[in-house]
Amino acid sequence: SGSRPSRASEYVIAGERAPVVRASDLAVHPLAVHPSAGRGTLASVTAPSPALLAAPSTDVLGAAGVPASVTASDRDAAAGAADWLDREQQDRWSRLQRAKDRDDFLAARIAADAVVRRLLPDSPDLPARSVFVQRCESCGGPHGRPRLPGIPLAVSWAHARGWVIAAAHRGERLGVDIDLLDAHAPIADSSPVSGRHFVRAEALVKAGTYDLDTALETALDWPESQDHRHRGLLVRDLQWPGGLIGALACD
Repeated sequence: SGSRPSRASEYVIAGERAPVVRASDLAVHPLAVHPSAGRGTLASVTAPSPALLAAPSTDVLGAAGVPASVTASDRDAAAGAADWLDREQQDRWSRLQRAKDRDDFLAARIAADAVVRRLLPDSPDLPARSVFVQRCESCGGPHGRPRLPGIPLAVSWAHARGWVIAAAHRGERLGVDIDLLDAHAPIADSSPVSGRHFVRAEALVKAGTYDLDTALETALDWPESQDHRHRGLLVRDLQWPGGLIGALACD
């Protein structure tokens, strides 16, 4: 799939490089700002919805002042995670065997905090650090669509081998996914599902539209295009240099 993406500012959205605004020292790319608007700052660019951030996990952790598990002692890493995770999420984090997976898990939630603050920079209801709650609508387990109690935003995140993406949206339905896959090659031998189909389907699932099997069947029927309208959702393909692909679905 070529070289890995080299930095957080390398975004290509709808075939064009997107403008960059800064929030908490992280590059947040607002999808609603056209590339011709140029670069902006948090003060000079209105906050569109959804706001999207993708970056290396280590960059996100570093910007938040959290030690990466791959370099920190277990005690220091656990202390950093405790600031951002509730007890159930801490248990999930601690059960991950690989330090890199623990970093991705935590960085995704810190990135989500950054995009929430991008949309609500002056909200008195935001805590110093956002601790997201996850509760599965089917089994009641500590997973599923994230939410921030008392904050009227939809939030979604994903991570893939050292990279994280997070989005926040003023609507009700939102799903985002990334992966290091070939956009056009099958994800398995003899499979009709390409990397592009797969991330689109995952975004639809996270937006609460379908289960994965139905979402894959739906995505397979779409013509090749970077934007799709489906059941009240905009589904947008995302692409970065170096083989990182993604999709975002929102109402």
